[in-house]
Amino acid sequence: MQNQTVQVAWIGYGAQENLTKEKVTLLQTADEELLYVDAVCMAVYPSTGMWYECAIEKRLSANEAEKFSTTDMRSA
Repeated sequence: MQNQTVQVAWIGYGAQENLTKEKVTLLQTADEELLYVDAVCMAVYPSTGMWYECAIEKRLSANEAEKFSTTDMRSA
């Protein structure tokens, strides 16, 4: 079907926008075996909407991590 759109919420900006499906890339769900405490990963910082390297500090469930710290802060 052509002209399909999706509604995108921009993290850190409080804005939403309808985009055509060609402009959107869906990310895979994280593998639960990779979400362990101290695992290094990438996460979106909510206030800026930017991706940062970080480490998991706490897990909520098999495929959700709640708390991250930036790896720069952890090594300081």
